[in-house]
Amino acid sequence: MKPWILLVLILTINIALAEDNLVYLLDLHYDNGEINLNEISLETGYNPDRKIQYGDYKLEVISFDYTTIYSFNFRAPRIYADKSDKIKGEIDGAVIDLDEADFTLVIPYFKDGKDIKIYKENNEIFSTDISEFSIRKSPKRNFTWLFVLIVLFVFVIIFIIKRKK
Repeated sequence: MKPWILLVLILTINIALAEDNLVYLLDLHYDNGEINLNEISLETGYNPDRKIQYGDYKLEVISFDYTTIYSFNFRAPRIYADKSDKIKGEIDGAVIDLDEADFTLVIPYFKDGKDIKIYKENNEIFSTDISEFSIRKSPKRNFTWLFVLIVLFVFVIIFIIKRKK
């Protein structure tokens, strides 16, 4: 078998077996300092870069052994109001703290995640159970792609063997 065919097959299998980058989408409702859950879902996505953290709220992901496996600080929803006058060439604006808003936090997925908690000034103001998304309770992984690739691989091998005869 030609080396490039083997290389393509190996790369294809690796791509099929690669795990999706999963994240929790935590859709929240903010109302005068109180935070309530609208919806939580597990989606394919990218983990946000949180090298710079600020804000008076702290989110923690708690594992089944009750240790914090991830945390970050965030700020309550705000809006920037731009007031510009193009005729006069003046730009003015303000940051307005909203009393009520819906917002979404993107949180990396953890196989052993049990709870997500939010604190303000070290007081827990929100908690939700995420164990339904845990690997301990999740359904078995779907190997359909692996099966398709193995069948394809077998057909390619049979084709190569018949071609040489």
